[in-house]
Amino acid sequence: MAAEPDGDAVARPGWVARPALIGVFVAVVLLVAGSAFWWGRSLRTPESVAVDASTTVVPVDVAVESRVVAESARLQGEVVAGTTLPVEAVRPRSAARAVVTAVHVEVGQEVGAGMLLAEVSDRPVFVLSMDVPPYRALTAGERGEDVTRFQEALAEAGLDVVDSGVVDEQTQGAIRDLYDRADAEPPGGIGPGTSVDLGELVILPGPSAVVASVAAVGTVLSEGASGAGSSTTAAASAAPGQPSGGSGPTLAELRTAPDAVRARASVISVDDFTVGTDVTLTGEAGASATGTVSSIGAFSTDSSSGAGYDVQVTFAQRPEQGFAIGRPVSVATGRTGEPVPAVPLVAVLQEDGKTFVQPTGDPEATLPPRIEIGVREQADGWASFDPTDALPVGALVRVPR
Repeated sequence: MAAEPDGDAVARPGWVARPALIGVFVAVVLLVAGSAFWWGRSLRTPESVAVDASTTVVPVDVAVESRVVAESARLQGEVVAGTTLPVEAVRPRSAARAVVTAVHVEVGQEVGAGMLLAEVSDRPVFVLSMDVPPYRALTAGERGEDVTRFQEALAEAGLDVVDSGVVDEQTQGAIRDLYDRADAEPPGGIGPGTSVDLGELVILPGPSAVVASVAAVGTVLSEGASGAGSSTTAAASAAPGQPSGGSGPTLAELRTAPDAVRARASVISVDDFTVGTDVTLTGEAGASATGTVSSIGAFSTDSSSGAGYDVQVTFAQRPEQGFAIGRPVSVATGRTGEPVPAVPLVAVLQEDGKTFVQPTGDPEATLPPRIEIGVREQADGWASFDPTDALPVGALVRVPR
């Protein structure tokens, strides 16, 4: 007969054999659920981070500075081209045509009285400076005001001569000394027949000019005249900027005045732009340069800009970009005055007709919540105020939210 099973080993309905397992299982489930809940709360999407960052207020402090705060006078103008002087060739009497046989300058070089510019068909071409260009060939014994001006030009070129008004032996000696610089014989030879050939002179209206272009050696030039030596065109005395009369290339182009800025000033504003005033020039794309007022024209009503005065400004150094010929330019005078304490306008508070700033800085310092200031001037986003010990230069003030 089979044995009866032990009573403790018999599973009874409604009971669990190992109740401790249930407790472990429940604890694990609770632990996993709690961890998942905590982990889910700690995770943040990029969108939520961006939203929180956009609503975060970051305090901004600015410093009190010592600076000149003043309004600038402004004009609107444009870049105008400088004047150039075309240098045409004169065929020497002994040559069949005018050919560049030597060049003694380069583009961008400044040339002045007494310099050797080039040689045309082996004859030198010199630079002289004269207000009124010569109009005739000068030979021994010639008299006149043109002789006096020519003697003054030779003296400016560093030659030993006095303005006697007569082509005398001293004047002829100065001419020979000029041609010695080119190792050449002057017109009429080195004896008493020494004379002046206008075709071998370039006359500048001022003390100097800049070479804008020069023909290369071997270039066959257009001829302003034959070898008669009396052509004022050959002496480069044509009106500045006028084209040459020949069909071929000219010997050189000399820039007698650089590119400049021209603006129209009203009767009221012209006093802010006296000759010699330093100005700031603003061109296209924010290009900036400095310049100086070089001349003020007479009052005129003949302008699309209205009645006023033409203000001419020369560049201190013209930038390569932003100032093309014919393009608009803003002309502003520099600020003048004594440096005073100033803060950005964004840090200034106004209430009940009073002006305040909010000091910040050392959190342990005892500072009033606001300090009243007396505003002097406002310009370019700054406000200057009366000096006060409560706001020394370098102190920080808070930009209001």
